Amino acid sequence: MRALFISLLSLTILVVSWSIFLVYAGNAINDMVDILEYETIEKIKNENWQNAQKSFKQVIEIWQSKRKIYSVFFDANSIGEIEGTIAKAKAYINSQDQGSAVAEIAHLQQQFSFLLENEKVTLENIF
Repeated sequence: MRALFISLLSLTILVVSWSIFLVYAGNAINDMVDILEYETIEKIKNENWQNAQKSFKQVIEIWQSKRKIYSVFFDANSIGEIEGTIAKAKAYINSQDQGSAVAEIAHLQQQFSFLLENEKVTLENIF
């Protein structure tokens, strides 16, 4: 009976801590996606490159501030892919390549969303 209690307690602690992390990560990821969608892409479409760089820099700063925590919970390959996409998007913005920058940022938004969805505890992810 004692082993069952310890197992249930451990499982509860794991689920609660994972849920707290997902809320924490979800807020930051949603913030990054919103900045990309409502600020960066709009500024790129309007060819306002200087402000597009500034808004994209905000996303990079949020990502870098959370990266160490994310590396504990998220798949290393997913983190590497996101960092590669960030580097490409930054290069396209710096070179003022509108089509490629918008496409790469849309890809980055999808990667952020997938990163969060992939780690949620759902039947689809379990089986």
